Order: sequence, then C-alpha cells, then structure tokens
Amino acid sequence: MGNEKNTSPGYAANLMLATLFGIGFFPTAPGTWASAFTLIIFWLLPEMSWAIELLLLVVIFLLGVKSSTRVEQVSERVDPGYIVIDEFIGMALVLITIPKSYVLYLFAFLLFRIFDIMKPMPVNQLQELPAGWGVMVDDVAAGIYALIILQIGILIF
Repeated sequence: MGNEKNTSPGYAANLMLATLFGIGFFPTAPGTWASAFTLIIFWLLPEMSWAIELLLLVVIFLLGVKSSTRVEQVSERVDPGYIVIDEFIGMALVLITIPKSYVLYLFAFLLFRIFDIMKPMPVNQLQELPAGWGVMVDDVAAGIYALIILQIGILIF
C-alpha cells in the first residue's frame, strides 16, 4: 500500500491545494511566501461584496481542511511545513476586511506573520485539534488577532 497513496490523482490535487500550487515547497520561509502570494492575489482581484469573499473563504477553508488532512495522512507528519493553504486563509481573512491600500496591506501582512509565527494563546493550543482542523484553525485565529489589531489601528488613525 506504500506509494500508491502518494500517486493517486486525488492525492495530487490535495497536495497542490495544501501547498498552494507548490509555494509550500519553497526552500525558505514558505509560509511567508504564501502570505505574500495571498496579498498579490487579493490586490489583483476585482472588488467583490464582502459576503461573497467570506463565502469563498469558507469554501477554501473546508477544502484546506480536507487537503491538509490527506497530506498529513500520507506524510505521516503533523502539520508539515510545506502545507501553506492555512497561511492563505489566515492572511485572506484580514484582507477581506480592509480597503486596498499599500500601507494597510503591509500592516496586515506584518501583523499576520507576527501572530502566525509567535502563536500566542490560544493560537498555539488550536494546533492540537485533529488532522487538518489543527492545521487550518490556528492560522484563522492568527488572522483574527491581526484583524483586531489592524482594525483598532484604523480606528485610532
């Protein structure tokens, strides 16, 4: 049963999504590159309703849970570093709440990366959720932290 689970068409699609089309295989800082890729995608996307963007994120989140679970099963590792679809979701969660602005996007990027790397409570505990849920939910929480700090900054300034 060894290698056939790595070569099935379903696995290839899961790996492509989980690695964000191969960004997860970058040799250094794949999570940072995935977050930067997300910035570019959102900058280039046409304006959409916030509700449509949120619906798309929920769908991508659920697909991310599925693909992350499958990739973890095959690799037999918990949250391997090449799974970066979680960074896409966490970063996107922040971006759908702010207008397109170089300054706001820069702060969104920096805040998300800080919270994703530092993993303050309870973000660090959310990684303990089973399978792909732990992979995805901790980055959603990091995104929520970044979103809150960024929205406070917008209100103050």
